[in-house]
Amino acid sequence: MVDAETGDVVEGDQKGRGYELSKGKYVEIEGKELEAVQIESNHAIDIDSFVPKDEIDQRYLNHPYYIVPDGKAGLDAFTVIRDAMKDQDRVALARIVLTNREHVITIEPFGKGLLGTTLRYPYELRDAHDYFDDIKAAGKTIEAPEPEEKPGNVAPRQSLKTRGSAPHSAKSHARRSPQRRPAKRADRSAARHRQAG
Repeated sequence: MVDAETGDVVEGDQKGRGYELSKGKYVEIEGKELEAVQIESNHAIDIDSFVPKDEIDQRYLNHPYYIVPDGKAGLDAFTVIRDAMKDQDRVALARIVLTNREHVITIEPFGKGLLGTTLRYPYELRDAHDYFDDIKAAGKTIEAPEPEEKPGNVAPRQSLKTRGSAPHSAKSHARRSPQRRPAKRADRSAARHRQAG
């Protein structure tokens, strides 16, 4: 433990137990008073409610325990509860006394038995913002990769290149240079005029 104001380590003889009345004001509790209010562990579990499993914040999970029925008398009830939770995908929220202290516990099906996991109280959990607020985004631009050419798009380009590099035939030459056609027609029509005249 560390002193919040000075940052110094608090020694054992300086530690005490108390109840906070208001911010910074405590009523000190003596060891004898704590002994008088201790709860005895009786291994009984009091189920308060059933909730969907995904509603349990994983940060609160603390210590796991295997739970089995206490003799044949409780076997039927144990099996009914286990199977119902399994069918409905639910967990039980319950209370149990362990080490003279009442704990909130989740109970869920686990193989042929049940798994009980004690939960931390909210005051035992640190605020994530205290740790994550300083993490900023780097702000780097993400460039999209260039689209890949599909095999279907490559074939026409290759055929065009092939056609362009092939030796010119009279037919393909005529398509490419249409300006010579009118000249030939003009020559033919002049030849016809000469024959007729």
